[in-house]
Amino acid sequence: MFSQRLGQLETLCKVIAECSAAVPMPEWPPYVIEADSYLQEFYFRHVLSLLEEVERKGITVEQIGQVLLPSRVSQVMHSVYGMSASDLTKEERTFLVSKLLEIIGARRIDPFCTSGKNHLLDPALALQILNRCQLLTKTAVREYEWNQTAKTLGRINALLFSLCDLLHVCQHAASHEFQGPYSVNADRCFIIREYYNLKPVDVWGSVEAIPIDYFATIEVYQGVNIHFSFFNHLIPSQSLPDRLVGAYASFQPIDKTSGLSLEQLEGLLFQLKAFIIEFLARVVSLEKPDWIRKYIEMHYYVLKPLANLAGSDWRPTEAQILLLESPPNLQAASAFHTLSGLSHEEKIDALERLYRSFIFGDQSNP
Repeated sequence: MFSQRLGQLETLCKVIAECSAAVPMPEWPPYVIEADSYLQEFYFRHVLSLLEEVERKGITVEQIGQVLLPSRVSQVMHSVYGMSASDLTKEERTFLVSKLLEIIGARRIDPFCTSGKNHLLDPALALQILNRCQLLTKTAVREYEWNQTAKTLGRINALLFSLCDLLHVCQHAASHEFQGPYSVNADRCFIIREYYNLKPVDVWGSVEAIPIDYFATIEVYQGVNIHFSFFNHLIPSQSLPDRLVGAYASFQPIDKTSGLSLEQLEGLLFQLKAFIIEFLARVVSLEKPDWIRKYIEMHYYVLKPLANLAGSDWRPTEAQILLLESPPNLQAASAFHTLSGLSHEEKIDALERLYRSFIFGDQSNP
């Protein structure tokens, strides 16, 4: 059991390194690095206490996985480097990260998405869901109408992704779950997208103007390769709207009823544009300390379903909030500054060793 857990943690370090190396390093030090520094002292102790409490209550990882979707859990992994500046012991760090991986594995067939697939459903069951939905198809409508459908759905997905990032303060995967690709035949595959919790009033207060709280799609593509990363990034080999051949969209969890029409999708697109313009102005108007506080609050809010299971308050403690009045401690994050100028392969190697040190406490330099 111990060797299996150790192997999973080693794999995690490699997977995070590969994902992180593919993203350009931000300008040093960006707001998000500074904001992360305030999480180090209290946040991981909070996460650990929630995990220990649900375990004491006999709540299984399968039960947790029903309310805490894999991509939301993987989002927590973005900040694990801060554990090196916390008071968690090596045993507590490895328990915390291993337990989070177990929760992800309760829903994902391949927890790390090393296959490039994020399958939450058995492929045969996913195909049954596809077959019972009444899809709009490329061959059933005029070319102009289909082109409009593909473009409109593509724009809605782009806007909803941006909205997830704005609402959840740089934690977009906290409010979406993209899964697939599932095979239809040798040349066709489909993905399922779900956007949820789009009205986080606990953090933002009034957001009633958001037109929806949930949106789901099934999208069938032809002649394109689609890969998913551990952090629920969807990576297509080419433009998806150009390869769309079937689509289903709904404001409710996917069922066998007919989906939204092109007219309804265009109406949603108009509403989303209007809200995002309004909300973006609200975010931009935040002073730096206010933005950082929202970032901190949202990290705790992401784990609200887990806190509810534990019977605990999800909100950051007063000590956590008071810490924001102190200068940021960037020591834990400073290691990333040394990665500039490295090749892609060198970054992967350095990041893998860094994440090993964050989790296992090995302080050797990359």
